[in-house]
Amino acid sequence: MSTKTSTLMTWHKDKRVDDGIMRHPADSMAWKSFDELHPSFAAEPRNVRLGLASDGFQPFRNSKTSHSIWPVVLIPYNLPPWLCMKQENFILSMLIPGPTGPGDAIDTYLQPLIEELKELWDVGVETYDASAKQNFKLHASLLWTINDFPAYGNLSGWSTKGKLACPCCNKDTSSTRLTNCKKQCFMGHRRYLSHNHKWRNEKESFDGTNETRPPPKVHSGTEILNQVEDLEGLQLSKDPKKRKKISHENRKDNWNKKSIFFELPYWKCLLLRHNLDVMHIEKNICDNIIGTIMNVKGKTKDTIKTRLDLQEMNIRPELHPIQKGEKIEVPTAYYTLSHEDKHKLCLFLKNLKVPDGFSSNISQCVNLKDHKISGLKSHDCHVLLQHLLPLALRAQIPITLCKLEKVFPPSFFDVMVHLPIHLATEAKIAGPIHYRWMYPVERWLYFLKSLIGNRACPEGCIAEGYIAHECMTLCSRYLHRIETKFNRPERNYDGGQKQSTGGLSMFCQPGKTLGAKSPFELEADELEQAHIYILKNCDEVLPYLEEFAQTHENARHLSDAEWNHQFIEWFKDRVAQLHKGDDSRIMEDLLSLSRGPTQYSTRSNGYIVNGYRFHVEDYDKKLRTQNCGVVVVGENDKDSDSLDYYGVLTDVIELQFVMDRRVILFRCNWFDVYDEIRGVKKDEYDFVSVNPSRFLKTNEPFILADQASQVFYANDNSNKGWQVVRKTQPRDSFDIVEQIDDDTVELGSSSQKKRKRTNEVKIKMKSMKLENEVDSSILKSTIRYTFVAPGAIGKGRGRGQGLKSLGEKGHMTTKRLISDKSSDLVEHYIKEIETSSIGKGRGQGLKNSTVYTSQGMETMHKKSTALEKENMQINTPTLASTHQVKQYTQKVEKSATVKKLEERHGSLNSSLGVSEYDVGALNKSTLYANQKMQTPKRTRMNFTTSSSQEMQTIDRLVLQKEDMKTNGTLPPSTDQVMKHSQLAEKGSSNPRKEKRVRGSNKCKEVASLENGQKLKVTFYNNRTVGTNSNLFSRHLGKIVRDRNICPLGVSSWNDIKQEKLDHMWAAVENKFESVDMNDHRDHVLGWMNELWNKWRGYLHVKYVKDKPIQQSLKDIPKGVDKKEWEWLVKEHFASESFQARSGRNATNRAKLKMLHHIGSKPIREIIYQQGGKDGNPPNLATIFFETRKKDNKLVEPEAIEKHAQLEEMVQVDPSIPSIEIVEKCCGPQNRSHVFGFGGGVKAKDLKGGTSSKAELLSALRSTQEDNKYLNEENKSLNNRLSTLEDEMKEIRKMQELFAAQQSHVPPATSPISTDQ
Repeated sequence: MSTKTSTLMTWHKDKRVDDGIMRHPADSMAWKSFDELHPSFAAEPRNVRLGLASDGFQPFRNSKTSHSIWPVVLIPYNLPPWLCMKQENFILSMLIPGPTGPGDAIDTYLQPLIEELKELWDVGVETYDASAKQNFKLHASLLWTINDFPAYGNLSGWSTKGKLACPCCNKDTSSTRLTNCKKQCFMGHRRYLSHNHKWRNEKESFDGTNETRPPPKVHSGTEILNQVEDLEGLQLSKDPKKRKKISHENRKDNWNKKSIFFELPYWKCLLLRHNLDVMHIEKNICDNIIGTIMNVKGKTKDTIKTRLDLQEMNIRPELHPIQKGEKIEVPTAYYTLSHEDKHKLCLFLKNLKVPDGFSSNISQCVNLKDHKISGLKSHDCHVLLQHLLPLALRAQIPITLCKLEKVFPPSFFDVMVHLPIHLATEAKIAGPIHYRWMYPVERWLYFLKSLIGNRACPEGCIAEGYIAHECMTLCSRYLHRIETKFNRPERNYDGGQKQSTGGLSMFCQPGKTLGAKSPFELEADELEQAHIYILKNCDEVLPYLEEFAQTHENARHLSDAEWNHQFIEWFKDRVAQLHKGDDSRIMEDLLSLSRGPTQYSTRSNGYIVNGYRFHVEDYDKKLRTQNCGVVVVGENDKDSDSLDYYGVLTDVIELQFVMDRRVILFRCNWFDVYDEIRGVKKDEYDFVSVNPSRFLKTNEPFILADQASQVFYANDNSNKGWQVVRKTQPRDSFDIVEQIDDDTVELGSSSQKKRKRTNEVKIKMKSMKLENEVDSSILKSTIRYTFVAPGAIGKGRGRGQGLKSLGEKGHMTTKRLISDKSSDLVEHYIKEIETSSIGKGRGQGLKNSTVYTSQGMETMHKKSTALEKENMQINTPTLASTHQVKQYTQKVEKSATVKKLEERHGSLNSSLGVSEYDVGALNKSTLYANQKMQTPKRTRMNFTTSSSQEMQTIDRLVLQKEDMKTNGTLPPSTDQVMKHSQLAEKGSSNPRKEKRVRGSNKCKEVASLENGQKLKVTFYNNRTVGTNSNLFSRHLGKIVRDRNICPLGVSSWNDIKQEKLDHMWAAVENKFESVDMNDHRDHVLGWMNELWNKWRGYLHVKYVKDKPIQQSLKDIPKGVDKKEWEWLVKEHFASESFQARSGRNATNRAKLKMLHHIGSKPIREIIYQQGGKDGNPPNLATIFFETRKKDNKLVEPEAIEKHAQLEEMVQVDPSIPSIEIVEKCCGPQNRSHVFGFGGGVKAKDLKGGTSSKAELLSALRSTQEDNKYLNEENKSLNNRLSTLEDEMKEIRKMQELFAAQQSHVPPATSPISTDQ
């Protein structure tokens, strides 16, 4: 065995969990029964269980030549469910050549295969197990065959034609010969009912007879073997001259031969030997149903011959043909769709949009003009029969799918319609159907057809191509650095589970974004909603939720929003405190999570998760598929039962946290599943329909991406305006239970990796416990989260306890169309009330309303009034009383401004885009509200106010913006309309081009950075320059405006806690990097200090200065916390110290002269480009000229004079320091920056004697590097010296030893002999 497959061959024994649910053939009765009868074979899990499939196919495309090739393929069932039906694991055992099919003589071709199977059973074959590294005897057995119905007869030996065509019923097959149609019909299905069922005695509804017979007997293998004993040794041939004729009439059965499979010793012991193919059965039944109900010529089973058979059988007289002279009239059957019903069915299928990968585009098979459905493939019929026809037809003729025999004529019931009666029994015996149908085999046959290159030798091409393909498949198992069939990702592969490395699971969500990401900003309240939802759905945060609930019992009386806000603040402080003593990865993640998401958010058009491909609704409308349907399982308010929440995906949002943590959320519109009358319905067939016009009133639309499952919505023909819901399963998804151990298995493909990644864990989000159905060591294969419903956590309680922020059940989201344009509109409102009367419905008038109106009022247009009554659905508190409005209107009329506004009413309407229809919107909305609610008590108003204050007062009186709870956008106030009118008047007399502004700082480039990606910056003069410098400054601006990062409600920057400063610095390092980034931390924080002060100054000027304090408190800037804003307005901006400082700053700004003309480009950037980057910055005169010039020259007299002074000083003494020149020309420089150098450069940085911290740190770092180098050099020298000393010691020892030896040795004699 290969090392890549050896461990997988024992999956059925090592990994499979036997919990009573059939998920694999090993869970079936057939497998277990075989093991009980053959324990020696079952003792070795590596023994192979096989299935055999065979079918003929035409090898030539678009050819009229009759040619049929029959491959015989073996399927190993030892493998896991996601592998055993894959084509790469199919074994082509033989190829039966054409040009004609083998027929019953296929046994002749199967003899070599049967001999090998007998050898594998009796003797076995010596095999090497690469995983265990040992040899063993491999045995194999054949479990069953898989074929279409004609091939079923060829392999089993039972003829599938004639009156005994059903091989399962055997001799007890119930059939009737139709004399007119000249075919057999297989009815009599009442015999499968219980003995006392009432339908057994209903003659008229069925075939005109009582049914007393029991169901057919199920024959064992031994009984069948006895039936075919006399057929053994029969010569098999397609030649009629050589073949012996067998009389089925005499035999009383349909056996043509004794199958060669009975030569296998175990074949007669099998519970199921041959499988009925569901694929072809569904295809035939679907064609029968559609052809009959649509009355398709040539396809329908309802013909004149059928009616004559009914007449002959004396059943259903209402359908008998009627003789009228020479013509015969055929009554219309109630199972035939009318012209209108056909149109509805075709329109349903034509407009149907299903999820990606669910089916082919069935709408292409629909001819809406001729009301025809044609060209359906086998899988199309499967989808139609199992999913779509029940949705489309259950209202017109629901009985057609559950009581076919009582509805359709006998000719409808051919043997293919009869066979489904046995499918349930086969499923109980052999397990799930997708291991035993022909879909994968038919796709494999298509692959074999693609191997044919020589039409003269198709069989040879297939054999050579298959061998080459097998070689490449084996090699591909060992190739990991290139893309192969085993590591190629699936279409909807979500990337797999990310490695957490000890961190939070929340930041390791699987998923893959579709399309480009576009940055956008969430509102502050939406960010808080998303943050609290993430916290409530994070398992690691659950202990903190419980701790907060126990320590803050007084918070139970708070509203949900207040409770959430308090918990977020408490959790942030709690984690920051714990983080000081714990720097683990999980605590780092908790710290990032507690600080909340940044303002950088991105959205995309789609997302792949859990095997589903999701698209947002707006993008989905452009496609032919529907991928925006979402369903999550949550818990109900009043009980603990689970509830399915259906919705539509509107946004895929990626929230970014500090330290590169990210979370994907889905924002959805949820349908009203609480109102079981107007929101959701379930019919008798358990089909769920939703009302797409009713949504839940919740401000918590978010869910985690991996909590979502997919549904699709189809128009409900039973309930007009409703949509029926259909759940889907992801492609290549298997709900498998696996035993988990410490051994890791290397899977062969991305799909296998996905299955391994999704070891099925059922996580109950409320209790954070693994609900194992079998054992604590067993986990499950598809991660299934329980949806924590919107508002699910209540003060101190666990998650999933109910929808706290939802409105009352059954209430729709309110809509409103309101417009207040001028004071005469209020007069229209008064006049409308005078003439209105009480009606039955909402908005029909006020009861006994008597008011006085001014003369000259216009009459409301009747059509617009009626139209508004249909469009307006108001559910708001009441507005001011009509008497108050009338009194105040009379007062307002005295204002000259209002009179002028009335005179220009027509021009105002045109300038604002207001039509006559919009004029009465405010009046009618107020009228409806007054009818619904009582008038609130208010104090008498003082009308001696200025015109501007009067406009603000009437705005509060009539609109009551803070009390109205509607979904519509509030209209402009009256003073806003007046200002608009004045601007329009000025614009008409003096047209001027509108000034372009930059808009909000979105920092799209920074927001679009991928996880781990950073932008590089360069520091110069303590600030950034060059590429990405502008993005860096804008990023700092985003940080100081982010209320989750930078606090606003403190007196000064020095009052900000160190934890907050660390958070800000982490947010900077999260997006940008530099070689000396940490050296400039203080400079960057000082830069943020300046931006922070400018931000608060901007808020003061725009929202507080010269405005009443109550209005300032009401106008909360976007993104600012309400409590911080109240403190800022009441305590800070109103303080004497701030007022004095603000006055001084205004005076100093008024004294500024010689302003630069470089726009947003910083001065340091000019210095850097003019030579600073090369260490040769320009002199002060050059800097002054470059920053003050216009059209390459100075135009202001002061600037010309100052530049001449600077140039003269530089020319006199070029070596003089720049700071001395500045102080001589502009005075002492004690501010945060030096004149002419821009921000970041201080006087002490330019003066000698002191160095900046960055310079000192840089020098320190350089010195440390030098010291490190010297220390290493010194260490090396010391090692060398120590080595030399050791060598010298050895030399001295040798010298001493040599000297000692010389002292004991006599003097050496001369080597020359004296005897010469």
